Amino acid sequence: MPASPQVETIFNREVLEEKIKRFQQDGKDKMQVIADFDRTLTKAEPAALLSLIEKSGLLGADYSREADELFKEYYAYELDQEWTEERSKKMREWQDKHTALFIKYGLTKEILDQITESSPIQFRAGTDEMIKKLEAANVPLVIVSGAPRYLIESHLKKAGLWHPNIHIIANDYEFDEHGKFTGICEPVVHVANKDEILNDGYHRYQEIESRTNVLILGDNPDDVNMIGRHLWSNIISVGFLNPSSKKNRNCYTKVFDAVITNDGSMKLPNGIIDQVIGQNKTPQ
Repeated sequence: MPASPQVETIFNREVLEEKIKRFQQDGKDKMQVIADFDRTLTKAEPAALLSLIEKSGLLGADYSREADELFKEYYAYELDQEWTEERSKKMREWQDKHTALFIKYGLTKEILDQITESSPIQFRAGTDEMIKKLEAANVPLVIVSGAPRYLIESHLKKAGLWHPNIHIIANDYEFDEHGKFTGICEPVVHVANKDEILNDGYHRYQEIESRTNVLILGDNPDDVNMIGRHLWSNIISVGFLNPSSKKNRNCYTKVFDAVITNDGSMKLPNGIIDQVIGQNKTPQ
């Protein structure tokens, strides 16, 4: 069996510790955590939530073939780190075409439930600990994702991690009275518009806007923009540089305050949270 790749944490300790001090001074009541879901709260492998639908085979071979064709056509735009109007347009086109495939091949709520039940998704080591301590301290966890909200919530419930302090800003699927998928509610969330969604598309925004110290967790440099246009007081950003993104290492280290490599754990974010909520553990 090959050895596991060594996990490396890259950060400027002095800068990070100064930011943590500002979080501590304001206390936990001014803190929130904003996180991506796929490959951030979950491990990089074996799959992202949306890809589980294709991998399940429950919509048939023709759906899988057409979904793969869309992936090959649009994925290069998702990887493009330049914020351009064209990129956002392409991401929306991809969403709309994939939505049409769901309707064409008969996606249902029952199929999504089957996928959740048999899912190989694994939460990143330490994610359960983080979610539980945030719930105990009444610190909001805001999940911003282009994945289906239904699957995110289902997986959290399956793992016993669904709590009232969790806010999910993701794609809400619409179903008819028979449980058949009919479309996605606006606003549609994708990788290139997360900066707009928190402010403009979330009905419970007023519950979190006063918590102006934000810990951001993401696996894509774009995820630092999940905070939107609000004037936050202090921001700490932690990025997960998964093995498939190694070529973008320099981009990650420029954007995030700390970068965790090789599918590493939530040890650093948990250490930061502990210091803010009063458990005084220094992140390693």
